[in-house]
Amino acid sequence: MDDYVICKQNYTLLSEMVSFLRRTFPSICAIRLSYPRLQGGAADNVSRIVAPVWEVAPFVREAINRGVEIDVHVETEFIPICLLGTRYDNADVLCKARHNLSDLTYSDSNYYRRPGAVFYDVCGECDVLNHCCGLDTLHHEVFGESSCFRAVSFAGPAL
Repeated sequence: MDDYVICKQNYTLLSEMVSFLRRTFPSICAIRLSYPRLQGGAADNVSRIVAPVWEVAPFVREAINRGVEIDVHVETEFIPICLLGTRYDNADVLCKARHNLSDLTYSDSNYYRRPGAVFYDVCGECDVLNHCCGLDTLHHEVFGESSCFRAVSFAGPAL
């Protein structure tokens, strides 16, 4: 799997990058779009090189859709599951575990979670909270909180 780190300079071009990589390297069958770990140089220059994850998310969903069109599996890393919309199953924790979103009604603490990850009040209502990476503490300090987060629910319609 080829990894591609998302940054402020490239996040609007993710879909084009997926197409470019497939066209240039036809044998590529999977790409991981990774939101940066905020450490080292990234931590020292957050506002210059990192876009808020909620600004990045629509472009990630578009890149995943492009991958479907051209037969390239696109998965994500370090992006909260709820921000993937209908492409929840492309979150790396779901791909690695070979689970579908509907399989995650159980709790498993073995999934990767950033140390000191930030979760908001709405996250407490989410059925995939135990599987979500959350947000980096530094991301929260620099960009604050957004109202874009939505709890994922397995509850069906009331009968």
